[in-house]
Amino acid sequence: YPGGLTAFGERLAFSARDGNESGLWITDGYETAKLKGNAGNQMVMLDGGLLFRASDPEHGEEPWWTDGETTRRIKDLRPGVLGSSPFWFTRIGDEAYFTAFTGTGSFPLWRTDGTESGTVEVSGWTGPGSIYPMVAAGQRLYFFVENNIPGKRLWIAENGQARLVREIGGSGTAGTFGFPADPFVRACGELLFFVADDGVHGDEIWRSDGTSDGTVMVGDIRPGTMGSAPRELTAVGGMVYFQANDGISGEELWVTDGTPAGTRLVTDLVPGPGGSAPGQMVLAGDRLFFSAMTEEAGREPHLLEVGEILAFHAWSEAVGLTGMDAAPGAAPHGDGVANLLKYAFGIDGALPYSRTAAGEPGHLPHFAVEEDGQGRILRVAYVRRQGSALVYTVKRSADLQPGSFQAMTGNESVEPLAGGWERVVRSERVEGGRCFGVVEIRLP
Repeated sequence: YPGGLTAFGERLAFSARDGNESGLWITDGYETAKLKGNAGNQMVMLDGGLLFRASDPEHGEEPWWTDGETTRRIKDLRPGVLGSSPFWFTRIGDEAYFTAFTGTGSFPLWRTDGTESGTVEVSGWTGPGSIYPMVAAGQRLYFFVENNIPGKRLWIAENGQARLVREIGGSGTAGTFGFPADPFVRACGELLFFVADDGVHGDEIWRSDGTSDGTVMVGDIRPGTMGSAPRELTAVGGMVYFQANDGISGEELWVTDGTPAGTRLVTDLVPGPGGSAPGQMVLAGDRLFFSAMTEEAGREPHLLEVGEILAFHAWSEAVGLTGMDAAPGAAPHGDGVANLLKYAFGIDGALPYSRTAAGEPGHLPHFAVEEDGQGRILRVAYVRRQGSALVYTVKRSADLQPGSFQAMTGNESVEPLAGGWERVVRSERVEGGRCFGVVEIRLP
């Protein structure tokens, strides 16, 4: 009964039974050795070794560490033969978080760097209740607290301090995740996407940036208390793909960037309310593979090309275009980004904005590739103030490589708008399969 299979460098670590005892084993595929007896299947890589749970007759179950040569107990968290039963090892950077019982009636949250002195209790949460699941997102640890009370309680731990982010829902709404929770919880960068019911909209997809105001429902995909029942959450670059039912198209493939405007149906494989029920999503290279059901083929594997999404995500991170909507309380509001949006495109960072074609102030630039019978034309539309001192330059790139964005030199049309604004459309014929556009705004 092998369990907890974990990559250990170029070897595999796992728990297995040889007779009446479950132990920690290691193998390179040819030679297999037992490192420690009485070991469980909870383990994670840490500091060039493996953090795992094991017991001995004097101390019970406690956290242990091994590099394959040296195996040692990290710390005796609960002195005596009962042990602390550490669980949910989750690595973040050079540390790992876990829960352990110390005899106080709850399972406090701990963190460790693999040493005895570096194994300490995380302050801010001591119960009541238990933690499940724990999800690493960048340098943040998100976790939910279960205490048999309706509603979901989202917490975050950073730098050894835990705090409540937000409580969602109340009477009559589901308060716990099933096991496993993976289909309903997913990290994407430092954001957490999860499924929750606030008691009004039913089960819908939510996201959190670790703040109460930044923990919001992504979109009301299926209005009403039934909800769209999202599941199979899968991160692809800065996007999350998932299965959802909007009540019209049935269970189909959806995608979100964490905003209502960026949440949409990807494809309706089975038109009508039947749905294709996509699941088992796996990102492999530039393709998202998933299982889906159609009337013609039954349930078969499908794929979605996502290379452009991954390329854009890598480029946007490299140039620092990270974060969510501009808002007065959001970083980097203090460096003038919100003001730039206001004076360059008429967008108030405190209000929702539209991603439709740029036809009036308050819209972001709009990019479209059109066919005219002779090839493909990239059209970029944006608004600017008439007589603005800001310098607008429309650029395009075929591959997002450094230095690849070149100024567009095609036709430009200008249409006056109300309130001292104007709509600008730049058009240029393009070659190749990929095309990326930006509108660069500079001070004079």
